[in-house]
Amino acid sequence: YAAIKMGLRVPEDLAVIGFDNIPLSSFFVPPLSTIAVPMSELGSDSMETLMGLIAGEQVARIKLHKTKLIVRKSTLSK
Repeated sequence: YAAIKMGLRVPEDLAVIGFDNIPLSSFFVPPLSTIAVPMSELGSDSMETLMGLIAGEQVARIKLHKTKLIVRKSTLSK
């Protein structure tokens, strides 16, 4: 909405990408490109880290998770 008010066109003038692949992403105009993340895995790892910190244990500070780029019409590919 803000881009349209500024006279910008998506994706011609401005590429827009979301995070979390919410179900509505594909219904936006234009459909929103997004990054899908494993939410239940992130939640489990966060809880495991929190419980470890509370228990005074050494915990991993960095954990990598697989993500997936879902390209829709809010970004242009060249």
